[in-house]
Amino acid sequence: PWPKRKHHKRRLLTPSFIAHLFRTLKPGGEWHFATDVAPYYAQTLEITRETTPFEEIPPPSDPIPTAFELKYRAQGRPIYRTAFRRPEGRTISAEMVEMSHPLPSPSSPER
Repeated sequence: PWPKRKHHKRRLLTPSFIAHLFRTLKPGGEWHFATDVAPYYAQTLEITRETTPFEEIPPPSDPIPTAFELKYRAQGRPIYRTAFRRPEGRTISAEMVEMSHPLPSPSSPER
């Protein structure tokens, strides 16, 4: 998630990337997101809700954990999860896809 403020420009989940994801997924397609960084989770929710017509759906109840998730759970860290689905018949403008600015800097303290 690149938690340091100076590294935020390296994050994958930018408005442009999420818009490209929306245009690439077939209707009914899903994407799932998990992180142990609460501000990054909040930013991803905000930008996805504001820039695309993705439908938020419950995350899987039995996700396959990554090595990082296992490590962080062993340390007692929470894991934040969400999932989105591309609805039938919804589109997104080309202008939204061409956006290239990164997510806004978090207002809450970094990890």
